[in-house]
Amino acid sequence: MKKAVALFILFCISSIIMSGCLADHSRPLTKVVTQVDISCELENVTITRQYTDTQKMEYVLLYLRLLKRKGKPDTDPDTLNKDIYQITVRFSDGSSRVYQQKAHKYFSDRAGQWHMIDPAQAAGLYRLMEKLPSDLPNQSL
Repeated sequence: MKKAVALFILFCISSIIMSGCLADHSRPLTKVVTQVDISCELENVTITRQYTDTQKMEYVLLYLRLLKRKGKPDTDPDTLNKDIYQITVRFSDGSSRVYQQKAHKYFSDRAGQWHMIDPAQAAGLYRLMEKLPSDLPNQSL
């Protein structure tokens, strides 16, 4: 009887340990940026860019990383009828992050919080779009 109980306990422990081997490992361990989309509405004209080229995506991601936030805005940027940029960063796991820039003075991070930014630095996004043609055909400034 003791032997049967010991074998049963050993079987249960082995089943628990081995169940980790059967786990679903289809989800990637890391996620990488696979695409960056930028749309911009300037004076009733919509300009769009889609980047899948690694170098072009790196330029946009570097712009986002270096953008210095200066604190909360005095006015609500959502009430302004000014130029607006939307940057969507897409990842290999299917998720995405959306950033917004408005009037070359305000920036909204992925949490939806608006921050003031330097207008000279903010103009860099338009220059990037101007210098980097879209990876989609027929999209030009």
